[in-house]
Amino acid sequence: MAQNPSSFDKETQKAKRQQAKKSVAKWLVVLGTVLAIVLASSTYLLEPILSSQHVRYLQVTEVAIIGFFAIQLITSVSYNIYVRDRI
Repeated sequence: MAQNPSSFDKETQKAKRQQAKKSVAKWLVVLGTVLAIVLASSTYLLEPILSSQHVRYLQVTEVAIIGFFAIQLITSVSYNIYVRDRI
């Protein structure tokens, strides 16, 4: 018995969405781990060298950079999911 083409498309779209969600979750965990390592290392390594105010500015910059990559990741994946669903 042959499957309905529209139901097959819905199943593949659902599988692609699931895969994209897993990919985003994995990359967000990786970015969070990188952020934690960079913040900890900058705190312990640069605190004796720089003033606490400069270390704080550096840490704000680090959070902004990682946040930028997280936003880029989420928007690109959500855009791809949206475009694939519309085609």
